[in-house]
Amino acid sequence: MESKSGLALQNYFMQMQKLLQFLFITSTIVCGFLVSCAQVPAASHVTIKDNTQEKLTPPHLLKGDQLNGNVRLVIQINDQTATHLSIYRGKPGKLVLLTERTEINNKKVVVYTDSTIDPGKIMNYVYAARNEKKGSMGSDFSNELPAVVNAHPDNVDYFLAFPSGDKIVLYWDDVAKRNSRYIRYSLARHYGPENSRSPLILLAENLAECSFTDEKAQAGNLYTYVLSLTDKEGNNSEKTYTITTSQGAR
Repeated sequence: MESKSGLALQNYFMQMQKLLQFLFITSTIVCGFLVSCAQVPAASHVTIKDNTQEKLTPPHLLKGDQLNGNVRLVIQINDQTATHLSIYRGKPGKLVLLTERTEINNKKVVVYTDSTIDPGKIMNYVYAARNEKKGSMGSDFSNELPAVVNAHPDNVDYFLAFPSGDKIVLYWDDVAKRNSRYIRYSLARHYGPENSRSPLILLAENLAECSFTDEKAQAGNLYTYVLSLTDKEGNNSEKTYTITTSQGAR
């Protein structure tokens, strides 16, 4: 007959054997689960489509020429996928849409003329442009191109003529000094009153001074003098200025 201590020891070993078997089975199941989680089949991968639209390359304003109140812009497109061009005008950092979706037609350079300038006003504008394409978010703004716009030189405030001996001296308002602009003057005359059909004779052009002495005026004749203004962009004054006077008798 086995002793009680021997039976207890045998029972203890049996319980330990069962525990080890349980732990072995449990660890096998857990390891198998972990391995199966790590092995994700290729078919289970999820592809996320990038819907971000590719931004167009912005255009570049090469130059802006002013003539007779219009501004002629030369614009380099820089992106051959662009189909349209939007042009802006305004102050630096405060641009307003001038024209929308001007067709490019596969051109590398587009020439656009802004004919919306108010005549007679001096305006300090900047121009900019953006490339556009249907289904695209468009480009960033181009460079800003400054342009001082004035349709015509300012009017003169006075135009005077004074006989002086056998000459006629003419004076007029210095528009260039008044507006700090480049202005040149031209002077011509014809015989008779303003409505005379006598041919107009050019006396001087590209004058920087605001006075002229007509040394070829003949005594007793009536003359009409015509003054015109031209700025450095080639804009002429909207109107000419006339004055009629006679040279005194010798």
